[in-house]
Amino acid sequence: MITEELLKKYLSGNCTAAEQQQIAEWYASFDSQPPYFEDDKSPEAKALKERTKATIQSIIASHTLPDTDTPATLSVNISSRDKVRKSMFIYAGMAAAVLIVLMAGIYWVFFNRVSSQKEIAQKASSSSEAVVITPGANKAMLTLADGSVIVLDSAQNGVLVEQGNTNVIKNSNGELVYKTVGNKHPGNYRDAVTYNMLSTPRGGQFMLTLPDKSKVWLNAASSIKYPTVFAGNERRVEITGEAYFEIEKDPNKPFRVDILLPTGKGGSVEVLGTHFNINAYNDESSIKTTLLEGKVKVTPTIGSQLAARSSKLLSPGQQAQLNSHDEIKVVNNADIEATMAWKNGLFQFDDVTIQAVLNQVARWYDVEVVYERDVSKDRFRGKIYRNTDIAKLLKILELSGAHFKIEGKRIIVQ
Repeated sequence: MITEELLKKYLSGNCTAAEQQQIAEWYASFDSQPPYFEDDKSPEAKALKERTKATIQSIIASHTLPDTDTPATLSVNISSRDKVRKSMFIYAGMAAAVLIVLMAGIYWVFFNRVSSQKEIAQKASSSSEAVVITPGANKAMLTLADGSVIVLDSAQNGVLVEQGNTNVIKNSNGELVYKTVGNKHPGNYRDAVTYNMLSTPRGGQFMLTLPDKSKVWLNAASSIKYPTVFAGNERRVEITGEAYFEIEKDPNKPFRVDILLPTGKGGSVEVLGTHFNINAYNDESSIKTTLLEGKVKVTPTIGSQLAARSSKLLSPGQQAQLNSHDEIKVVNNADIEATMAWKNGLFQFDDVTIQAVLNQVARWYDVEVVYERDVSKDRFRGKIYRNTDIAKLLKILELSGAHFKIEGKRIIVQ
C-alpha cells in the first residue's frame, strides 16, 4: 500500500526508482478508483473527485513522474511570462493522482465540503442547460457537379452516386472512394470532365480516395475540388484549409495542388509521387507545405515569369512557408511529427503562442475564442489527444499562464 510518508518522500524528490514506479502506477489508475469521500458515490461526490483532481494537478505540475512504456504517456513542457519552463508527464485523460489516504485531507484543505457540494450541485443544474462542446469527428459534405449535396456523416455505406464510368462509394471506414468501373458509358464522356467538392465543417475531418487512387485526408474547415476522372496530361485539384496527400506515382501525368485563399493569394504544389501536408488556413501567418517523401515544387501565385523564379524545390524533411508577400522561406529539418499530429489524432505544439494553439482548438471543437487580454507572451509546448474533453484540455493549457471560461460555444481567454 502507498502511504502518506511515501507521497511526501516523492514530492521531496527522495524516492527510489521502484518507489517512483509504484506511485506512477497508482497515478495512472486514479480514474478507476471510487470517490473515497466517506464512501459517497453520489453525483456530487464524483464531481468533487474531478475538482480535487484539478487541484492536485497544480501540485504535480512542478514534479516529473517516471517515464513508462505505456503509449498513453504524453510529454508536456510549459513556458509563460512569469514562470520558469517546466517538464512534466501527463497521462491521457489528465488522471491527476493522489494517494487514497490523503484524498479526504486534501479535500478539507482546499474546499469546504458543504459549500462545495452546493456549488457543484448548482453547476450541475446550470450545465444541463449549457451547450455541449464535443471534439470533432468524421463529418463532411459532398457537392456534386449538378450542385446537389450529400451529407456524408449521415449517408449510408455503399454506392452514393454514379458519375459516368465512376462510382462514388462511402465505405465502412468512413472513407469516400472514387472507383472506375469500366466503359459503362461509351463515347465522349472522358472529354466532358465534371468536378466534385468534398468539404469538412469546423469540427469535422474526412478521408478521400481520388479516381487515380491517390489518398487525401482533410482536416477541419477544409475543402478539396477535383475531377471525377483525371483526363488530359495532368492531375489537378484545388484545396482550402489543411490536407495531407499520398499521391499515386504516374511520371506521365504530374499531380498539382492549387491552394486557394479568400484574399486571392495562394500558390501551387507540383508533385510526381509523394507524401506531403499543406496547411493553408486563412487565419495562419503563412501557407506551409511540408514534405515527408518524394519531391515537390512550391510556386506562389504571382506573374508567371516571377513565379517560376520564386519556386522552391523541396526534399523530404523540408517545409516551405509562403507568406502574404509571395515570399517563400524553406525550413530544413521541419518538425514532421508536429505537422502530422492532427492526422494522428493529436494536438502537438513546440513552444508556440496560446493563440496559435487556440486556432486549432477552435476549428476542431467548433467554438469561438474571445480574448479579454493580451496572451502573446503565453506559450505552450506539448501533446494532447484530440478526443480530450474540452474542459480537461483547457485545464492543461492553463499551465501556460492563460485562464479560460466557457460560455456556450465561446471560450473566453482571461
